Amino acid sequence: MSRKLSAGMQAALKRTQAVHEDIQSVQRSRPPVQYVALGDLRPSPFQARMDLNDLDSLAQDIAANGVLQPLLARPVTGGGFELIAGERRWRAAERAGLAEVPVMVREATDEQARLYGLRENLERQDLNAYEVASVALTLMGLSLGQSPEEVRSQITGRGEPSAEVSAALEEALGVLGRNLTRLSFAKHYLPLLDLPDELRAAIQRGAPFNAVRLLRRASTEQQAEWLPRVESGEWGVRDVEAALLAGRTAPAPSEPGDLVQETRRVLKLAAPRRVGALDARKQTRLRKLLQEVEQLLKE
Repeated sequence: MSRKLSAGMQAALKRTQAVHEDIQSVQRSRPPVQYVALGDLRPSPFQARMDLNDLDSLAQDIAANGVLQPLLARPVTGGGFELIAGERRWRAAERAGLAEVPVMVREATDEQARLYGLRENLERQDLNAYEVASVALTLMGLSLGQSPEEVRSQITGRGEPSAEVSAALEEALGVLGRNLTRLSFAKHYLPLLDLPDELRAAIQRGAPFNAVRLLRRASTEQQAEWLPRVESGEWGVRDVEAALLAGRTAPAPSEPGDLVQETRRVLKLAAPRRVGALDARKQTRLRKLLQEVEQLLKE
């Protein structure tokens, strides 16, 4: 942001940075590692990240080389461990068929785990809309000394929120690099936090976020039928949109000529300016997708 942040927001960011540096120092010190059964680990409730894409590639690497970087977790009451960092590795290890993974275990309070998860997300550039909503509310709450739920109720309640809340929302969105109005944030972002559990779980399993979130508009029966197609990669955003528009259980199969036209349309998007503007992660993903397309056409 161009303007100076409020004292509350500056303090919030400093707290997240301090916890992040503390936990990173623990990881660098390489404390004793223990192998923990996958079933004894559970995800962090403070982690906003949902779009755990490209798990197949990571799972293949783990199957070949093992988990090279230990996960970080804390012991929880009643037994087992809760992840602080490493959820993608945990889910990919499960997909790779591993029974256990290396874990660095350290004590951490709920507050420390929450602040660490927040800082991790603040340093990412590829937050999806769900994650922006979650992280913005958490950051606002930290700045105002309120819970995310309290902040949300003030944004979505009748009437205008207080000047303090409005300023905190503007600051939080600015920190995240999002130029959104309060009304746009409340209408298009906050409702994503209410995704049904099965849709949330599908995104965490690696299903594409943009396709899954469209299923909010489908009936329960349609979600049950369409979600497996999205998870398998058979359907993408355009397929879900077509099914919703037509109001049927599946879009009509494309004719070969239609598929040729669609392929040409997509390839026209690969202008040098657009490809060059992609960050390294997206370029790597595009390269893999192109290799898959080439392999399909050679079969």
